[in-house]
Formats: sequence, structure tokens, C-alpha cells
Amino acid sequence: MENRRDGCYAGISFVVLLVLFAAAVTVTIYLTRDQQPRDIRLPISAVPFHYNLEIQTCMNTPKPKDFYFKGNVTIWFNCRSVTKNITLHSVNLQILDAKLSAYGQRFKDSDPIVLSYDIDSERQFLILNLDRELKVNKTYLLHIQFKGELNTVMLGYFHGSYTINDSDHFYTVTQFEPTYARSVFPCFDEPAMKSTFNVTLVRPSHLNSLSNTQRIRTGQNFSEGNVTYVSDVYDMTPYMSTYLFSTWAPPSKVNSTRFALDIGVDLLHFFEEFYNISYNLPKLDMITFKHFAFGGMENWGLITYNDDHMLYEEGTSSLIRKMIVARTISHELSHQWFGNLVTMAWWDDLWLNEGFAKYMDSFGVDNINPDYNAVSTFVVSDVFRVMRGDSLVTSRPVYTPVTRNEFILQLVDDITYTKGAALIRMLSNFIGLDTFKQALRVYLKTKSYSNANHDELWETFTKQAAMDSKHINVKDVMDPWLHQMNYPLVTIKRDGPKLVLRQERFLEEYRSDPNKTADLLKNPTERYTWNIPLTFMTNQSRHVGHALRDIHWMWKNETTKVLNYGHGNRAGQATKWILANIDHYGFYRVNYDVDNWMALCEQLNQDHTVIPMLNRAQLINDAWTLALSGRLSTDVAMATLSYLHKENDVLVWIPPGTILHDVMRRLMNTAAYDAFKKYLRCKLSQQYQHILHKKGNTIKELQANELFSALACMYGIENCLKEAHRQFSLWMNNSSSYPIDRHILGFISCSAVAYGGWDAWNFAYEMFQWSSSYLERRHLLNALSCSQSPSILNRYLVKLLEPSDLRLADPINVINHIMANPNGRALAWNFFRANFAQLYALYGESVTKVAKLADHLNTQYELDQLKEFIKVHVKEDYADVIKTVEANIRWISSNGDGILKFLQKVHSELC
Repeated sequence: MENRRDGCYAGISFVVLLVLFAAAVTVTIYLTRDQQPRDIRLPISAVPFHYNLEIQTCMNTPKPKDFYFKGNVTIWFNCRSVTKNITLHSVNLQILDAKLSAYGQRFKDSDPIVLSYDIDSERQFLILNLDRELKVNKTYLLHIQFKGELNTVMLGYFHGSYTINDSDHFYTVTQFEPTYARSVFPCFDEPAMKSTFNVTLVRPSHLNSLSNTQRIRTGQNFSEGNVTYVSDVYDMTPYMSTYLFSTWAPPSKVNSTRFALDIGVDLLHFFEEFYNISYNLPKLDMITFKHFAFGGMENWGLITYNDDHMLYEEGTSSLIRKMIVARTISHELSHQWFGNLVTMAWWDDLWLNEGFAKYMDSFGVDNINPDYNAVSTFVVSDVFRVMRGDSLVTSRPVYTPVTRNEFILQLVDDITYTKGAALIRMLSNFIGLDTFKQALRVYLKTKSYSNANHDELWETFTKQAAMDSKHINVKDVMDPWLHQMNYPLVTIKRDGPKLVLRQERFLEEYRSDPNKTADLLKNPTERYTWNIPLTFMTNQSRHVGHALRDIHWMWKNETTKVLNYGHGNRAGQATKWILANIDHYGFYRVNYDVDNWMALCEQLNQDHTVIPMLNRAQLINDAWTLALSGRLSTDVAMATLSYLHKENDVLVWIPPGTILHDVMRRLMNTAAYDAFKKYLRCKLSQQYQHILHKKGNTIKELQANELFSALACMYGIENCLKEAHRQFSLWMNNSSSYPIDRHILGFISCSAVAYGGWDAWNFAYEMFQWSSSYLERRHLLNALSCSQSPSILNRYLVKLLEPSDLRLADPINVINHIMANPNGRALAWNFFRANFAQLYALYGESVTKVAKLADHLNTQYELDQLKEFIKVHVKEDYADVIKTVEANIRWISSNGDGILKFLQKVHSELC
């Protein structure tokens, strides 16, 4: 066990029980089913302010599936309006008893009586029907006894296990966000209904427990069913929402918690200073579980983690893992203020919790150690990824009204987390870091222990900006970004001394159906515009200010705008190029006239360091996204790659590694495919050779080593493939002594399986079946599709039809990965069509989702096969899927020969 004076607790060596909350009651069950969606908000006739919760965890049954818990809860609430019922949340709980009493007195005959209760299963309401009305402004105590089952789905209250000396040990843990507290005990399970809690955990005496606050005493032993129990009583919590309350039991992995402990303490101190508010609990525990559905959960005072997001072993774990651990801990600690201290008022503002924590996790890590380059990594990895998804017409706004319970879980996605974080980063830039920080301090202090919505946050920023002599209405600027899906494409054309700018809604569907996109944007309600903060630099004005005065605004009512920039400077230097969206602070793409694109590419070839690192990555990412959507010539996109053999910053290589994978998928089965892959090998070989000869020790050098190695293996550089095979062979010969870190397992196992024959494939399959780690299983499942042997790939496909562990996998995902392999593309497509009836019988509707597979098809023959398949097997309208393949065919017809000619021209010069 490791302890620190400031109360941070890193790990323990014993089993722990934990409990979070939820609500339920059962007497007379009446299920209500309406055709129309109904309000899922609780009525405000009863408003809670305190809970006394006792949970007894019972694991004395022979089979783990029979583990259960029971308990009782007393809820103090104020009656705000006349009512003859009390409505709260409950789901999957057995209600044993429910009583009501007035505050400050024992039960009396004059107390309201619970006559019956109704269960509204759709809204997960428990409605207690009373014999008389409650009195307004009076305080009541609601007493409920309940019982529930411990589950294994890692939500609500669940159990897991770990092994020591071949002996299984069980633990229990809770996960309440977003709405699973109600599955553990009856409660008012809404973020705005904050309350204090007194918790008592009743546990078998040989185990231990943890909760959000400190344990203040342990009661006397008592026996029940041949088990001796004790009661752990915990101190009262601050005001908190139900989903932020937790107690739990981690496995004992203390040796790998040192890094988490050290960086956790440093980050806690950083956030205390940045927010100017001290962490307000007497202790903070961080505990890890092998089986935990999320990377982390910010329970106040007791943060729960998945092993992959908290454990790091110096000298064994990868640097990628170290960065993931650092950012996850930073994310959850930031939540102790933004999320716990101040909580969103309702789920439609979940982005306030998660978007801020997502941005602050990388911001916090960089302030602890700038060598991590966490914010830049966030931009090129996370922001570029979410921009790809947010370019679809099926995307959604960051702020999405929530009217049904199932909508809440759907908000836990990349739009809420990553786009929300990107918008916060954009705001911090145009308003200025000092104003941003001070506004957050005011907001958190003013709203402490309460709830807020985004309008209240915008108002705080606007007022602080005015105090700092920055006159900008933050709500007016940010609302379009928050309430509209997608994002703008800014097109810039140079016209003498002027820049002509145009903004339009960027949709990737332009590629598959330009006419449909044009028709959509003719509708005024679909023709979105934004307030866009524009920043520029040129070859003669390389200093770029990010102060508000340096930003040119393109307002929502301006679809076009003209700016003067001049032809040159006083020394007579001509303006050769202009670059926009410096350091990619703005959440938008940029297109230029062809002359400006080529001038930028010339600058990259002459001295790429003149252009900021994030903009070098942005140029490649934007150019190829525009080329793939039919808005830019592939000749221009190819030109952005010509300097890459000089690029030593590995972060610039991340976007090409992602988007060029899509390009290669489109080129598969054409003459340009092998030439393009060889071209990328040539561009990368210099960097890979450099890392082979210089084994660095700094964070940046280690990061370059891992990421360049992954790319080198992806593009087939022989030395990388040999090293991957060597590491995989060590693992095969002794899997316990030579484990491969899960965060680099993907490219190593794929490379080894590709050329390792049946031995490597069988071992990967065996490890897939044995592993209980989601991340490890995902990497191995994908690696199984990397084999270059058609017979092995065919065996993999046949396993989808057999009763094996692959039945737990998504068959479309397996087939999709095999189709991404040139040696398995036709094999997998033919297998899918020939065996569809059997696949459907085994897996149901999931196998009808053929959009992923259609992305790989690029010939008229395959299009005809797809149309015939849809005609015979699919009842839904798959017109969009057909248009995707038609677009692939058009793109290859328009660009395939040009790319091949370009590659043939430059390849002899480079390699």
C-alpha cells in the first residue's frame, strides 16, 4: 500500500467492496406504455437533500451468478407542491418495504401511508401512491428496503474476479454514470438533485470496503447465513449527484501504481492552483480494476479506473500507455472541479462535464511536463478523428435535447467529449488564456455544489472578457458551434492584394452524391453558418498573435468576406503564400486556390519548419480530406506528401497514417496500390532508420520510436517486420516472461501474423480466447485478419460459423478487417454473400449492416454483386450504400491513373 501526506491513495493489496446508488420500489406493479415520448424529468414536488444509505453485499452463494445485495435507504426531502404521490427512479430492484414519516418525529398514525406503487418501466420511475396529500414546505423522510442482483455487465453494482496463486478472489464495484445509480437503490437520479450522503457498507468480515469519504467507525460483528458481517460507517459527503457516489474493490497491483500516484499528486496540485479552489475532501483514492467498462470514473474522493488506464510499469509498459494513463488521471482529477463541484443541470449539457475534462486532461499533463506534447497529440489524434465523423449528415450537435432515457447513453460519444473539448480549446484561444482561467475560477466559485447550464458559463466568460477590456459576446459566438452539427469549410482565394473568403457547411457526402448535398444545402434551414475566428500567417509575416485583436472574424451572417493583406512587405518581399487557422485552434477546414496550395508545398520542401508543426499536419489532413470528397485535385494532395522524408516530428505523421489508410483502401485492386504503398515506405524509411540507430530516452524520442515503428510495419518496412516477429516469437515461447504491452500489441501482432504462418496465427487465436482484456482482445481479433495466407484467412472466416469464442465478436467487423487485407478482400466478400443466410441465423440483424463492407468495393463487377445481394437479402433502402460504391468507382476513374503516373514520376528520384 502506498500513502501520501496529501491523502492520495494509489492502490491496495486486499479485496474491496463498493456501492453506488440507484432507486426502486415494488408492491403493486403497473406498467405504463404510451405511443408518444413523455417527459422523463422527475416532478419537483419532492426535492431530496440527504440520503442515509446502507448496502449489504452477499457473496456466500455457491455460484457467482447468484450474488446479490440488499439494503435500506432513508431519503430526506422537502415537499415543494401539493401531491399525493412521490416519484423517484428505480430499475431492476425488488422493493421490500416503503414508509414515510415527518421530519423530527417517530412514525405516527398521522403520517402519510404508502398504499401502493406503480412502475413506469419506460421512464424508470417508481411512483409511490399515498393515502393523503403531503404538506408544502414540510420535510419528510422516505424509508425504503430493497434487494437486487449483482451483475457482470460492469454497470450499476457488479462483481468481478482476479486470481492469486490459482485461486479466484471476488470483488464488487459500482459504475453509476450516467443513469445506473437507480439500479442499485431507489433515488432521485438526476444531476441537478444534489444531496449529501451518509453511507454504511455491510461486508463479510474478511473483506474490506472503500467509499467516497473516510471511514469513521466499524460496527460489531454479526452472523447471517454462516457468514460473519461487519458494518463500515463513512463520513458524510458534500452535496453531490447520485452518479458521483461510489465504493469499490480493486485487485492488488501496487507495483504498477507508482507513476499514477506521483503524477496524480502533481496534477491535483496543478488543478488546485489553476481553478484557485482547493480539493475539498479529506482523501482521494484511485483504484483500478481489470474488468471495468470505462477508462475511469470520477467518483468524488474515490476514482475508479480500468487497468489499462492506471497501471504503468517503468521499463516494461509502452510510452503510449504512459501517456494514456497520464491523460486519464488528469481527466478524472479535473472532474473533481468541473463535473463534481459544479455539475451540468441536465444531460443535454453533458458536454460541459466531459468536454472541459477532455481538454483539461491534455492541458494539465502539458503543464506538469511539456515534453508529453499532450495538447498537440490531442489535436492530431482526437480532433482530426472527430472532424471526420462530424462531416457526415448523420452527425449531431454538441448540445442535443434529451427526452428519453436511451438518449442519455447515446451522448457518451466523440461529439460530447472531443468536439466539446475542441470548442473549449478554440474559446480559450480567442478569449485569451488569462481571461479563460479567471472566468473559470469565477464560474466554479459561484456555482460550487450546484448545477449550471452552458448559457450561465457563456455569461461568465462574457463578463470576464469585458472586465479585461475584450468586448465579445461569447454566447453569440459559441451558440452556432454548439447547436449546429458539422463544421465550416473556409475557402480562401487570393485576388491581388485581397483575400476572398467563403464559408460553407462541410459534408463528406459531397463525394458520394454531390447533387444530393447541393439540394440539401439549398434548404435555408440546412445552410449552416458559423462565427469563425480566423488567424493567418504568410511567408513574410511568420509571427502570429493569438490575442483577440489578431483574430479576423467571419460572422454567421457572412457567407463571403473580403480581407486586405497586401502583395508584400516594405522590404519588397512578395507574399508567396498565406496560411490560415494557425496551430489549428479553429474547428474548421481550409481550402485554398491551387497556386497557394502549391506555394505552401514548395515551402514544405524548402524548409518545412517555417510552417508550425500542427499546420503541417493540418495541410496534409485537409488536402486529402478535400481530395477524397472531390473538392481538390489529388495532384495537390500528393504534393503535400513530397517533403515527408524530411519530417522528423512524429505527430505530423499521425494524420497521414490515418487518412492515407483510406486512400490505400480506395486504391486496392488497382495498379496504383502497390506503388503508393512503396512510395510511403520510401518516405518513412529515413525516419525509421534514424530511430533504429538512436535509441532515445526522452519522452519525445520514445514516442517517435513507437509511432514510427507502427507506421513502418504498416507500410511493410522489412526491418520493422523482423523486429515485430522477434518480439512476438518471444511472447509465443514464454508469454508470461515476455508480455507485449497492449498499447503496441496491435501493430506487432498484425505484423507477426502477416508472415508468421499457422504457428503465429494459432497462438494469436489462443491468446484472444484466453484474454479477458477488451483492448487486448480487440487488437488480437484484428491481427488475425492480417495473415497473407488465403487458406488461413479462409479458416478465420469459417470460424464465424462455428460455436467458438468468435461468436462474441461482431461478424461484420471481422469480415471488414479481412476485406482491408489485399489477400482477403475478394475472399471475405464472396464468403459473406455465400454464407449470409447462416450468418443471419447466428447473428441476426447485425450482419445486414453492409455499409462498412461497401467501402472496400470499387469496381462495376462488385457493384453489380452488391445490388444483387441487396435485392435478395435486404429489405431496407440501401441507396446510400450503393452511391458509396458508385463514388468509389468514379474516384478511381478520375484519380487512379493520375496517382499512378505521379508515383512513377517521383519514385525513381526518391528511391
